[in-house]
Amino acid sequence: MKDKTKNLLDDATAQVRERPGDSSQIEESSGRVWREIVDETSSECSRFSSLIPAYHHGTLDEARSTLLLEHMKECYSCKSQLRRLQSGKTTGTDSAARKTRNIPVWMKWGSLAAGLVVMLLAAQFMYWAGMLPLVSADAVTVKSIEGSLFTLDGQEILPVSAGEVYSYGKILRTGPGTGALVTLRDGSEIELAERTEFSVVGSWKGDSIRLNRGNVIIRASDQGSGRLSVLTGDCDVTVQGTIFSVRHGLKGSRVSVIEGEVWVKKGENNTILNAGQQYSSRENLGSRTVAEEVRWSRNSSEYLKTLSTVSDIHRAIDQVTMSRELRYTGALAKILPRDTVIYGAAPNIVDRSDLFFQAIEDAIADNPKLSEAWNSEKGLKIQAHIEELKDLVFSLEGLFGEELVFAVSMDEGTEALPIFMAETRDVTALKAELSGINDKISLETKGIHSFTIIEDPFAPGLPNSAFFAWCSGGLFAASPSLGLLQQVASVDAANATGGFSANPFYETVASQYDQGVDWLLAVDLPALMALEDSREVDQVSEEEETFLNPLKGIGHLVAKRRLVNGQTENQVVFSFIEEPTGVLSWLAEPKPMGAMDFVSPDATLAAGFSMRDPLQIVDELLEHISLTNEEALEELGEFQDKIGLDIREDIAASLGGEALFSLDGPILPSPAWKLILEVYDPARFQGAVESLVSFINARRSESGQAPLSFGSEQVGGNTLYSLHSSGSSLATYYLFARGYMIAAPDYSVINNALQYQSSGYSLVNSSDFINSLPSGDSVDLSAFYYHDFRSILKTLQEATNSANVDSFDFLNEMENGPTHFMSGVYRTDTELAISSNSDLQDCWSLLGVLGPIRDLLQDRLN
Repeated sequence: MKDKTKNLLDDATAQVRERPGDSSQIEESSGRVWREIVDETSSECSRFSSLIPAYHHGTLDEARSTLLLEHMKECYSCKSQLRRLQSGKTTGTDSAARKTRNIPVWMKWGSLAAGLVVMLLAAQFMYWAGMLPLVSADAVTVKSIEGSLFTLDGQEILPVSAGEVYSYGKILRTGPGTGALVTLRDGSEIELAERTEFSVVGSWKGDSIRLNRGNVIIRASDQGSGRLSVLTGDCDVTVQGTIFSVRHGLKGSRVSVIEGEVWVKKGENNTILNAGQQYSSRENLGSRTVAEEVRWSRNSSEYLKTLSTVSDIHRAIDQVTMSRELRYTGALAKILPRDTVIYGAAPNIVDRSDLFFQAIEDAIADNPKLSEAWNSEKGLKIQAHIEELKDLVFSLEGLFGEELVFAVSMDEGTEALPIFMAETRDVTALKAELSGINDKISLETKGIHSFTIIEDPFAPGLPNSAFFAWCSGGLFAASPSLGLLQQVASVDAANATGGFSANPFYETVASQYDQGVDWLLAVDLPALMALEDSREVDQVSEEEETFLNPLKGIGHLVAKRRLVNGQTENQVVFSFIEEPTGVLSWLAEPKPMGAMDFVSPDATLAAGFSMRDPLQIVDELLEHISLTNEEALEELGEFQDKIGLDIREDIAASLGGEALFSLDGPILPSPAWKLILEVYDPARFQGAVESLVSFINARRSESGQAPLSFGSEQVGGNTLYSLHSSGSSLATYYLFARGYMIAAPDYSVINNALQYQSSGYSLVNSSDFINSLPSGDSVDLSAFYYHDFRSILKTLQEATNSANVDSFDFLNEMENGPTHFMSGVYRTDTELAISSNSDLQDCWSLLGVLGPIRDLLQDRLN
């Protein structure tokens, strides 16, 4: 700063020298200015302040003006004085006078008191908001270490010993192969996996764990009115008293809940997780079972036992909700309003609710940890609420028929509203119970009735109500719309004519009862989509939406669950009202898959599909690209010219319609993967592969990378091709046999595949695979996904046992459930059906339409 000022002084001095005058006077003035600049006492501002009026009136010479402006860059007082002069508010003399004005004593003390009040209010607000940081020297206590634990102190990394205590903000990091346990001030325990780095920040609202990377399992204590949070950078996890795991790495974060409830927030989205559930912060981060996430823990057996208890409760729910006898009639469907767009039917679970409550109590009694929590002060309060729920449910037991129906219908053709219906066994008793429930709610909410009980929807003078319950003639119906109840009453009086049975959608529902139903959900997708306001789109956007929209061409959707030969089967069926486009149109009708003959009967996983003519698929893709992005089509042509191959003629034309991927045998330590493609012209396909490898090697050579090594040899009468990268042990081998290309990580896997095919001892002959096949009249599948869950768990268990890691015997816990999971797809000209012995959501996810359909329903019903 001094050098800069010195340069300014030299310039100013030069300008002064140019004016006519006595040189001695000039030198004296220059020296005086220099003394003023270097003087760092309080008189500096007063000397510059005297120049401000002249500067303001334009009478100050250029040299002094330059010095004054430079001074005001760092002097707020002088700058303010100039601004006051320029605004005409006051002068420097007035300001000085104002500063010396006597201020009354009461005003001084009043100002001080007001300031203190403001500070206290601000502090109180920050306290309520949890914004005040805490400073504590005993924030984190290291309880135990198995390996090496470190703390970061600036640029240094220092070893940590058990028993040491650290303050908030201190970063701790576990080393390779290390496990550690630390506790927080509130008693919460954090178990650390290897290579985990974290710190803890405290506030009055609760502690926050900043997880930089790694995996932690947290046993959170009861936080009272506060919260314990885990911050990973891409999501915030908040709990009170629960057990959960958080893993954070390059691809994002995964949250797994062992016990209790966890809140996860990412941006504006909030997700609530319960025991056994999991959350991934990014779409490309695949899910793992909660059991896998906690298996590394020293307390894994306890956690896995807890998860097993959760599974027991889930099985109890299935036991209650799954009907042992299918229903073959749907009388209530006929009297629904004509414009019904969603129909759902379920067995009467009210009459079996005692099984559900008993199953929960038994599961808790078998788990000491849950029993302890169940009989705690908070647990007793929960028990009181459950007893109230029991009383409510048990009061309705025996009053409803065999089926409960839920529907969404159009009220006067403009608004979609819900309606609930059931047959009643005792209308008088049902009215009495509903009146009692209503009176109890009214008493607890100071006169507010939750619903209005009516005997005639057409009765004059009915009050406005948020919900109506109608009981009459063996029928119970409830809806927020009095108009829908009036439609039901009119159709019922007309012997079920003019109602839902006059809607073509009804035929879809009725046909499901012909086959027998347990749970049933049917959706009229075109009617739902017609509710959307019309909007204009350009031709390109319309083509793109049509091609990629998985719902295009679908009429009705039916999802159902039933028992087949004592086994649960879930099915989703899409009926076509026009030829579907895009991915749905590529799937072939069911036909034999010869590729399955090359797969081991002990395969851990297998997935395959049959396509229509690959040439037709490529043509549709190219047409779509030409309509949506002509530049991309040109770039594709240029790319093919560089490689020296034609994707359509050299690849698509040489392929058949089958593709299959499998894992044969254990997944550890090295999975024996296998890729099988139907190839009708091996020479052309091989030429395309060689052209592609040559192009890749040319690019790698330009960037200084080692080329891919490509070779071939004669083995067992076949030409075995190999492809691997220099300096890497990974390789791919493949050969062509019997119209198929078989690729694998080594030749032994391929040789075994050839033996499976020649001996007939393959997956299609496996009893586990056959027993997992979905029912239906088709002898083949269009696509399938199969995995042997027992084999996967057994492999993982052997791996943990060999590593001396405490584990829980999952196999014993799975005796009552399926261990081989299968989802099969059937494609015909009129429909596409997905059947599975796994969860119903697997059927939806297999096709990738769960998200779009869920969003569609939300948009239409909001």
